Amino acid sequence: MRLIAVNLLRLDLPAEPASIAEARDAFGALAPQVGEELLPNLRLLVSEVVTNAVRHAGASPDARVLVVAENGRGCVRVEVHDEGCGFVAPAEPGPRPAGTSGWGLFLVQKLARRWGTQPAPDAHVWFELAPG
Repeated sequence: MRLIAVNLLRLDLPAEPASIAEARDAFGALAPQVGEELLPNLRLLVSEVVTNAVRHAGASPDARVLVVAENGRGCVRVEVHDEGCGFVAPAEPGPRPAGTSGWGLFLVQKLARRWGTQPAPDAHVWFELAPG
């Protein structure tokens, strides 16, 4: 189910790989509000965080991923909720030594104004992205 208001996007998606592209593409609806400058980074970070929720949450096969974005107060705040147990984010996230994974939170840290994690029962990753 998708609800789009002037400054709100809410997606309730199955925790499966196809939902990653669906979440990324849905953020195009916010382009008029957030601007074309911010949109590529917004889509990138949404893709990375939803990918983490789908791949690493450890939730049941029928689990859901909830993506909520709100545009206001000079930034876009995005929360990606999953049904996993949550985790404590490293102070300095970075890719794994082979460089093939671990880029998601690294990119969030580099591009977001602020970000964080929340453990279960409402496990989620959030970030705020602002222009400039």
